[in-house]
Amino acid sequence: MTDRLQSSQENFPSIVSLPEGCGSEVMTLNHPELPGCAFFIHWSMEVSTGGAVMLNIRLLSKIPERGEKSVCG
Repeated sequence: MTDRLQSSQENFPSIVSLPEGCGSEVMTLNHPELPGCAFFIHWSMEVSTGGAVMLNIRLLSKIPERGEKSVCG
């Protein structure tokens, strides 16, 4: 998975960002035509002592107030 993320960042540097490098738990997706609009994908994984795996993925959005008005109406 890390290779895919790094490849996306290399192929689309103005859109895809891994703020903490290739070991990052956060990916930022920036809109190329709407400056300041972005999605943040945060993921983490926990493995219990019994071997159960729990994946947690959160999607956060950032839309400037001015951009929100122009995009939404």
